[in-house]
Amino acid sequence: MSRSSSNSRTLVPDHIRSRLVGSNVLVVEDNAQVQRFLTRTLAAYDVQSTGVDTGIDGLHEALKQRPDAILLDLGLPDMDGIDVLDQLRASEATRSIPVLILTGAGKVFSAGADLEEAKAGLATSDLW
Repeated sequence: MSRSSSNSRTLVPDHIRSRLVGSNVLVVEDNAQVQRFLTRTLAAYDVQSTGVDTGIDGLHEALKQRPDAILLDLGLPDMDGIDVLDQLRASEATRSIPVLILTGAGKVFSAGADLEEAKAGLATSDLW
């Protein structure tokens, strides 16, 4: 695997790193330590990011910024991440934004898992 020449400690290949540089990612995560880790990690790859800690703020920022991608926690204080995802997909303005779902629930879903499959695989206790 080719390593990035600008940072010998990273294992991200140059062809992927070049696609990340200059992109904008919205981080919707209520845990301040996790949010800080994610935004700092993204910054190391020259990715601009904005962190918010509620679903409502995430929806507002997604409409305002139209980010290249969204990192979305499932267990948010005001609404669960699945509801945020449903609202993002319902809006013409945000439905095409790629969303990576984050959860501390210990569940793994395949990249091809649909929303209903993911909902069925998570118990309510996993979301909070």
